Amino acid sequence: MNLSWVDAGIVVVYLVAVLLVGVYMERRAGKDIQSYFLGGGTLPWWMLGMSGSSTYFDITGTMWMVSVFYVLGIRGMWEQWFWAFPFAGFAMAYKGKWAYRSGVLTGMEWLVFRYGTGRQGQSARLTMVLINLLIMVFMLGYAGIGVGIFLEEFLPFGRNTMVVGLFAITGLYVLLGGFFSVVWSDFFQTILLSVAAVYISVTAFLQIDPATFRTDVGDQWFQLAPVWRLDPTPEKYPDPFGLLVLLWVTKGVITLFQAPGGGADFQRFRAAKNEADASKVGFAWGMVIAVRWALVMSFTAYGLAILSETGNAVDSEAVLPMVLNRVLPVGIKGMVIAGLIAAFMSTFDSTLNVAASFVTNDLVKPIWKSATQKQLMLVSYLS
Repeated sequence: MNLSWVDAGIVVVYLVAVLLVGVYMERRAGKDIQSYFLGGGTLPWWMLGMSGSSTYFDITGTMWMVSVFYVLGIRGMWEQWFWAFPFAGFAMAYKGKWAYRSGVLTGMEWLVFRYGTGRQGQSARLTMVLINLLIMVFMLGYAGIGVGIFLEEFLPFGRNTMVVGLFAITGLYVLLGGFFSVVWSDFFQTILLSVAAVYISVTAFLQIDPATFRTDVGDQWFQLAPVWRLDPTPEKYPDPFGLLVLLWVTKGVITLFQAPGGGADFQRFRAAKNEADASKVGFAWGMVIAVRWALVMSFTAYGLAILSETGNAVDSEAVLPMVLNRVLPVGIKGMVIAGLIAAFMSTFDSTLNVAASFVTNDLVKPIWKSATQKQLMLVSYLS
């Protein structure tokens, strides 16, 4: 096990604390489905924004981003267009209030609001629910594989055992506390992640000599302007890089101007107290998520610096756990690992809660029209 008992203790304390949050929030979440899936409109905008940014800060995505910049340099920023990274600005400008004004519970119900209650609207709703539930299953698998690869570097248990354990803990506190436990746990997770990001960024700034680093990686690593072909061509990017840039940017722009989201995004905006707060959610989202970029670039810089020292190439996907093992002292390592586990859990808990809202509100409720709030809550728990 590459983890001291102090670090392991920090991780265990964090996991227990998350479960206690779910137990504490159970009574508030169990009133009705509005409370269970939207917090009853009582949560402050800054907390919703922190929760939203936390859902975008997953461990698998962070490992992937580090590997992209490790291979491509600053040009790796073009690949982030695939995820429409300026999203928060558009949410603050108009998409947040657009979602709030609809008055519906889920992004799938928004399709009925947009296209009417007739066959067209209901068909669009059902189709998107089924597609989104399928995508969520794949995304959970993607997230599980990433966190399994990460944790097996530090813990003596099998990858599958650790993933199932995390799934169980996260599922339990989401089941108990609904959207309240999701937002409150995301709030503490965001603080933990931000502290870890600031610590690693400051440490990298102090320990890595910029002149030496630039000499080691070369001037090409710092170039942002897109080119049709990379020189030298990385093994993982044999296709024309310029074509990939066009595809990434096109997808990102389309995403920015489409409807106001269908999953965790829409849920945060609808949970706001009013239209103004819905826009502020986008503002807080963009401000808080900025620390992720500092963390990603710090891990990348450390990985490249270690490569120049040892002369041994490192698997791009193994850069993040390798840096954690080599750079961080006891205590700090436990806090950072707990923060990265939190990154996984914040994405997973939102996916679970949103998926349950789709099943309850968009599959069961339209068919079971006479269902009471108590019966719908039971469906939510089962989902």
